[in-house]
Amino acid sequence: MTTQTHEPRKHGEPRLRGEQLIEEGIVVETAAGTPPRARVMMVAGEACSACAASFICKPEDADKRTLEAADPIGVKPGDRVVIAVTGGEVLKASFLVYGLPLLLLVIGVAGGMWLLPENLSGREPLAFLIGLLLVALGLFGVHRRERARRRAGLDPLPATILRKVEE
Repeated sequence: MTTQTHEPRKHGEPRLRGEQLIEEGIVVETAAGTPPRARVMMVAGEACSACAASFICKPEDADKRTLEAADPIGVKPGDRVVIAVTGGEVLKASFLVYGLPLLLLVIGVAGGMWLLPENLSGREPLAFLIGLLLVALGLFGVHRRERARRRAGLDPLPATILRKVEE
């Protein structure tokens, strides 16, 4: 594990460094396992509302969110920590939330327009409904996949605790 410098920044403002989303939080709970886990509470910053992965954080209230993170350093509840999520994982979550539904909608509408007869009354709305059906099926598949990953002990957005923040 390498030590990273911590530049001053506005509270709650995430930054990407070396293709990692770096954020500070407070450990709320720890759990044994391989690797050990910790639930980290972060105060929502300005970027949280626009973050594609915000659906993965579990809101405690409007300003506080928690995230499960691997704990390779052995933290305790109350410790201030720096966590990191790789940029690739954020990109993957963004695609599942935004890209896949859009792609399925376009495929469904185009496929419906191609398959449905040209003289059919209401062809365009039916093609749109086919697209919406594909979006619903795709999101259902993503939901089942994430639920299976959680049961298997895998995180939807793998985060790792990098270090404790010295008071």
